Amino acid sequence: MSTFNTFYEHIFRALIITILIFLIKFGLSDFIALIIYKNKKPSQAVFTSNTKLAHLEQPTNISSAREFIYDISSNDLTALRDVNSTIWPDQKLSRDKQDPVYLLTDNLFIDNESGTITAKSQGKKVNLTYQNTKGQSLEAVLLKEKKTGIPDKIIFRGSADVNQDDKEISSEEVVFNFKDKKLTSNTKTNVRPKTVIFKKEETN
Repeated sequence: MSTFNTFYEHIFRALIITILIFLIKFGLSDFIALIIYKNKKPSQAVFTSNTKLAHLEQPTNISSAREFIYDISSNDLTALRDVNSTIWPDQKLSRDKQDPVYLLTDNLFIDNESGTITAKSQGKKVNLTYQNTKGQSLEAVLLKEKKTGIPDKIIFRGSADVNQDDKEISSEEVVFNFKDKKLTSNTKTNVRPKTVIFKKEETN
C-alpha cells in the first residue's frame, strides 16, 4: 500500500472516530456532521440540521439551533439561527441547585475558557429570562468572575428593555447584577434611560 493511500486511510478513520465521539458526547440528533481539518488536524466540528432543529446537551446547557460549530482545540461553542438555549450559569453547582437562564436568539457563542456567553440577533432582539428578570436587546452578554468562575452580571446592549416585578428600564445598556439582583443603566450615549417603577396595589 502506498504512503499516499495510508495517509488518507488514517484521515478517514480519524474522521469516523471523531464523529462518533461527538455523537456520544453531545447527544446531537437529526443532523449532518462535517469535520474541518487545518494542517492535517481536525479543527472544527460543524453540525447542521437537515430537517429540523439540531439538539445539543452539555453539562451546563441544553440548546437547539439550525447549526452548531464546535472548536475542537478550545472547546468553544457557536450556535446559529433559531437558537433556543437553557443555560445553568454556575458550572460549580448542579442543575437542581440553581435557576437557569433562558435564551432566544439568532447567534450564541460560549467561550469555554472564560465562561462568557454572548447572544446576538439580527433584525430582532435577544430574549433573555432569569428568575424574575426579563430582557430584550440586540445583544446580551453573561460575564463570570475570573477567579471563581461564578456568574457576575448580564449586560443588555442595544435598545435594551429590561423589567423585573416592580421596575422596567429602557436604555442603550442595562446591567443585571447576580449578587444583589438589581438593575442599573450604563448609558454612554445622549439617550436618557427611562425607568418606570410599578407601584404595588394594596390589598385589604
